[in-house]
Amino acid sequence: MPRKKDPFRLERRDLMGKSKEEKLAIYDDVSQRWLKGAHVKSREHKSGFPAITVDCEDIHILTDCLSVEEYFHQLTTFLKAFKEETPSST
Repeated sequence: MPRKKDPFRLERRDLMGKSKEEKLAIYDDVSQRWLKGAHVKSREHKSGFPAITVDCEDIHILTDCLSVEEYFHQLTTFLKAFKEETPSST
C-alpha cells in the first residue's frame, strides 16, 4: 500500500543530481533574496555530509554543501576583484 502524503510536510526541491548551472541559478536567487533582507536557514540534512537543506522564503532545497561553498567562493572572489578595479570615490 502506498504511503500517504503528509500535507504538513515541507516538499524540498532535490538539487543533488542537477547540473552546476541549475544549482547556480537557484543559489543566485537565494543570494539576491538574502541581500534584500530575506531570512536564509541552512542545516545538515539527516542523510549526512555533504547534504544540506536551505530554506529562503518559498525556496526549499536539498543540495550539497560543497557546491554552495564553491558558489560563494566564486561570488566573493568576483566581488573582491570588482572592488579592486573600481576607483574609490574618496
